[in-house]
Amino acid sequence: MFGGGSMGALRAAEFAPMGVVGVGRVFRWVRDGVVEDDGEVALLHGDAEHGFRPLTLPLVNVRAAAEDARAEGILSAREARALLSAGAALPYRERTWPRVLAAARLG
Repeated sequence: MFGGGSMGALRAAEFAPMGVVGVGRVFRWVRDGVVEDDGEVALLHGDAEHGFRPLTLPLVNVRAAAEDARAEGILSAREARALLSAGAALPYRERTWPRVLAAARLG
């Protein structure tokens, strides 16, 4: 069995001793202790009628964007930390890109 992304990554890390194989960035973060809180993958989404469309933003997405923007030289290390901190400060039910960016005050 393989697990990656979101809850699959969390369960793969938890059940690795039982043979579950984890894949992907989120799995590596969980395995390596970068992500310790299951809440980092939490989000609100629509119902089946609306295709389960995400309505809020999981913190792992903010973490990935900050990491990628830092690696590409788009954000400084300080700005990447500010982006992640802004996302982490918002409850998952309220976390959207407009709110994260407003809270990070990156200019």
